[in-house]
Amino acid sequence: EVPGVKSAALSFFIPATIDFMQRAVIPEGYDFPPGQESTVVFADVVDHHYFETLGVPILRGRGFLASDIANSPPVAIVNEAFAQKYLGPNPIGKRIRLNNAKSPWVEIVGMTVTGKHVFNTEPPLEFLYLPLSQNPLPRMTMVVETAGDPVGLIGPMREMVRSVDPNLPIFRVRTMDDLFEQRTVKSLRVLNGVFASAGFVGL
Repeated sequence: EVPGVKSAALSFFIPATIDFMQRAVIPEGYDFPPGQESTVVFADVVDHHYFETLGVPILRGRGFLASDIANSPPVAIVNEAFAQKYLGPNPIGKRIRLNNAKSPWVEIVGMTVTGKHVFNTEPPLEFLYLPLSQNPLPRMTMVVETAGDPVGLIGPMREMVRSVDPNLPIFRVRTMDDLFEQRTVKSLRVLNGVFASAGFVGL
């Protein structure tokens, strides 16, 4: 409802941060080495507007829907790296278990691109997305796509959130450009400086 906002979504993990989670996964039909029952992958819990808001392409299948609710069949979305390693080139309709062999089956309904999550120099990582409606969490982050300068909408967005719940804390508000600059460009400069200093000391 805020003028200038194109889309908004909720996510536990925001790209270029370190607030990621990991989940133990058992892909149906995958043969693990002896003594291993599952694999641990990076994961995120998101709502059904996430892929649209962050511009994450769905290569196969679909994104999450408003109809993916708590009492409907459990669903998940994987990235292409996960599919290629554990499910094959077309993972749609295949199933996984979360945590252990006694947990219910979760159907894969979509496959996304393999993107960068923490650093732009990271290797391709297997990644799993779970719908917020089926995996509720006490803390989420709102991501907002704007039609213009996002800084000018911080005030109106704060007012909108307070109108919904005046007790809801709002903190660490920043743009993705600032976050990217801090986590990638500046971090690489710091690392380059450390390596250069170490090399100088070595000489």
